[in-house]
Amino acid sequence: MSHVIEVAVSGDPKAVVAKAKATAERHGATFSGDHVAGTFSGNGIEGGYKFGERVVVVTIDKKPDFVPWSMVESAFRGFFESPAELVVAKDEPRGPRADSLIRKHILWASGAGLIPIPLADIAAVTAVQVSMLRDLTKLYRSELSDAVLENFVTALTGSLLARLGASAFKAIPGIGTLLGGASMSIMSGASTYAVGRVAKNHLERVGSLANVDLTSAKREYSAAYEAGKEYVEHLEEDDADTVTKLERLGALRAKGVLTEEEFQEQKTQLLKK
Repeated sequence: MSHVIEVAVSGDPKAVVAKAKATAERHGATFSGDHVAGTFSGNGIEGGYKFGERVVVVTIDKKPDFVPWSMVESAFRGFFESPAELVVAKDEPRGPRADSLIRKHILWASGAGLIPIPLADIAAVTAVQVSMLRDLTKLYRSELSDAVLENFVTALTGSLLARLGASAFKAIPGIGTLLGGASMSIMSGASTYAVGRVAKNHLERVGSLANVDLTSAKREYSAAYEAGKEYVEHLEEDDADTVTKLERLGALRAKGVLTEEEFQEQKTQLLKK
């Protein structure tokens, strides 16, 4: 039997569909259609959607028996809904929302930098920075593909080898993990701060990251990185506690104590501050 849910939407339906397609692709699903109607399939789930007045009606025709409807509904709301922090009126300043997004990702990147496995932390931090840019470009209504955003991050932060310093310490038993973890946490947060500042400044001035002058952007990144180290080192007590809790959540997920859904839910709650 088909299952129908209604998801409230805001903004341009074409932008909502573009976001839904990109989200579906990241999850290995296919999404076909336009801002009027379409279909989706993947991961054992099939169905269709149709836009109405400020709402999209989603009809799910098939799902795996072991997946609860609550999880399926949550996933589809994530496809179509925009987080409150990304929804702003046309004439509302975006700067404060951008600052909030950057701060949230700095905390998450600092926690990712505490992963006690050489190289794994770098991949995690890069993913956090791409996620931050994805949210910022949505906020400024100038979305780009994840591949383009990842190239932007790499261009600013340098090659993988250039960022191995503190992470490499983690290959040393005992004290190496402790020192490397602490250092990488600061580096990760500072780098995320700098990437966010460069992106925000350019989006405020030009409205897009598609035409960034990388030479000047790299200079701006270097200066912002130094400011970012001080920012991370002087995190307020509640922020520092958040980083610790994020690290613990990651460890619980790795051990299988938390499911991916539970991990994402608790991470979201922590970063709502």
